[in-house]
Amino acid sequence: MSQKKKAVVLVNNEIILSSLEKILEGMGCETHRDIDSCREADFGFVGSYFALLGILNHIHAVRSSLPLVLVVSKEHDLDGDLELDRDFYDIVRLDSYDEADVRQKITQWFSEEHGALLVQGG
Repeated sequence: MSQKKKAVVLVNNEIILSSLEKILEGMGCETHRDIDSCREADFGFVGSYFALLGILNHIHAVRSSLPLVLVVSKEHDLDGDLELDRDFYDIVRLDSYDEADVRQKITQWFSEEHGALLVQGG
């Protein structure tokens, strides 16, 4: 029996947070919402709002090698900040805060190469 993957989810929007947690738990992942969990996590999701606030420095201080996925919302778009983009394993861009749209985008991302690798092999 393989051990459950652990994911840290640091997102400030409840719709995105709830959607991510449901999808991850449905895939058999254990989810956490605190930076200290980065020590034991296999990967993490960071919302663009938190990225703009500088949370990456705290995450990197805890565990610099943790693969992170940036979740970009229209409201907190980073406008192509390439400096920030290189800190992430990949980026998921959302068009709206509609729960169905959020779930569709995130589920689609997990079915693609980067997302599948993160959960399966990572």
